[in-house]
Amino acid sequence: MKKHPVILEMGELFAFPSELAAAEKTSSQPPDHLEREQALDVTQSWIVEAPAGSGKTGLLIQRYLKLLALPSVDEPEQILAITFTVKAAGEIRERVLEQLVNAREQREVHHDFERHTRALADAVLSRDDRLGWSLLDHPHRLNIRTIDSICAEICRSLPILSGSASLAPVTDASALYRQAAERTLLQLGGGDTALDKALRLILLHRDGNLAQVRKLLAEMLALRDQWGRLIPLGKELLEEEYLDREVLPQIERTLVHVICQELSRISRLFPPPLLQELSQLAAEMGTCDGYNGQESPIAICAKLHAAPGETIQDLDHWRALARLLTTSDGWRASTNRNHLGFNIEKHQAKRLKAIFERLQSRQELCDALRKLSKLPPPQYPENQWRMAKALFRVLYQALAELQLVFAERGECDFVEPSLVARSALRNEGASLEAAIGTQLQHLLVDEMQDTSTSQYELIQLLTQGWDGRSQTIFLVGDPKQSIYLFRQARVERFIRTMQQQQLGDIPVCRLYLTANFRSQEMLVQSFNEDFARIFPEVASEDRPDEVPYVAAHPVRGSSSASRKIVWHMQTLAPDLPKESKKAARRRAVQREALEIRRIIDQWHARASAEGRKPGSAAVLVRNRA
Repeated sequence: MKKHPVILEMGELFAFPSELAAAEKTSSQPPDHLEREQALDVTQSWIVEAPAGSGKTGLLIQRYLKLLALPSVDEPEQILAITFTVKAAGEIRERVLEQLVNAREQREVHHDFERHTRALADAVLSRDDRLGWSLLDHPHRLNIRTIDSICAEICRSLPILSGSASLAPVTDASALYRQAAERTLLQLGGGDTALDKALRLILLHRDGNLAQVRKLLAEMLALRDQWGRLIPLGKELLEEEYLDREVLPQIERTLVHVICQELSRISRLFPPPLLQELSQLAAEMGTCDGYNGQESPIAICAKLHAAPGETIQDLDHWRALARLLTTSDGWRASTNRNHLGFNIEKHQAKRLKAIFERLQSRQELCDALRKLSKLPPPQYPENQWRMAKALFRVLYQALAELQLVFAERGECDFVEPSLVARSALRNEGASLEAAIGTQLQHLLVDEMQDTSTSQYELIQLLTQGWDGRSQTIFLVGDPKQSIYLFRQARVERFIRTMQQQQLGDIPVCRLYLTANFRSQEMLVQSFNEDFARIFPEVASEDRPDEVPYVAAHPVRGSSSASRKIVWHMQTLAPDLPKESKKAARRRAVQREALEIRRIIDQWHARASAEGRKPGSAAVLVRNRA
């Protein structure tokens, strides 16, 4: 049956009438209140998964206030709260100050959460008065910062250890990368014989296209925080003997590790009895002659009656089985010898077809087997290794040119302060206390799911030597809201930290917030039903960036005006000519817009008839094809 193209229009999906507050549940305790109490245990480090609408910022502020009131905290700067945008840092600071002002003026509170927060704020004011902090007069003493500002301060405070003077980060550093790449290419034909040889090899590989090589180098410089620690960057480390003896084996070990991970994944996905049956059949068919005088593509399976293992030695066996079972489009269906590539007996074809039928529903296994052909070889090809060594040398020079460009123009990209700060903190004798002016005791990080690998390393350096109890970390995030992949955010690092309950050397306990304070009960239930089908049930080691869905529990009830989600579908005939299809789609879009307008007008009319102000309506549309 053909699938018809459809246009989906969200009609009465979101309705937030003004009387919603009257329909809220009256329970004073959210369903996850025990987890929230644990999160305020300031003698323990935590990582908290907090989905949208769960009140994570309020919880972070409560913990921040409780830490400020600790007897062991002598200065407010000893508690550092990190987020990733200036706006978010400003909002958290404003909310903390608002709680302190409300407590100072003894403004009325209404709910358990507000009463608890007020008690924490009162304790902070008491300590503020006793120690003379004057937080309300000097709000800058609240150490709530962006991670970029922390890096910049370390760079300014430790210019000798960091190797950096004060540079101004610019949003678009492409011109800086391009200039450094051009300067590198100008070394062609210069006095550095080894560099000249490396540049000539790379240009030869790119057909002498200087513009293309400049673009390649500029793009690599922009991503240097990702590869900078993976390749040798010291002059003495670029010698051929060292690269062949030390670096090449390290790269090949990484390749083997990646391949074996994939083999382990396939082995877990493949039903063991079926794999054993297939292996025995392939061992028999492996002795058959290739089709039309060619070599059989599964000849390696001959006499290999046991199922393949998960080592690099099993790769060719697995690839032969994958060739037997799959095509470029999916599972193989035909047992014709010209398709299989070898002469097959009738009884073998019958058994093989039965295996095909039993595997048809296992799409994940099919995808994994087809991926085998795209895996890199376990040994680095000699010609590619020669090119890699040339690239190492050219990148070493390009990095030096980039530092000169930064210094001359007094500008840098946002990667540079992070790299410099990490380098300073790794240096023996570099004191974090000297860098930021105080000795940190507690660290809170918001939106942890959007941290990059380099930012994770910085957080580990900031907290190196901590015990996780007298000096604590508090990490809050929601992997389902990770949106900064383009800035190298690594959501799998958050998931792995949750699983391992460890950040660097610091043990952390994990918590899940499940209460949803934002949306009506009907909406939350619908989201739970829909997203539980989209997200995986549990986290997988094979796909660390795939986030499991944790069901939310609504705190708000549904108002009397709430309705179920309604889907309005329009179908287009599947066999329309191209121009007719465009015209039909335009007409369908017009009908859709008119229907949305009609629904909104209907809401407004109903509100007016009931004597109340119409609520807001949001129309969500796709911005990109």
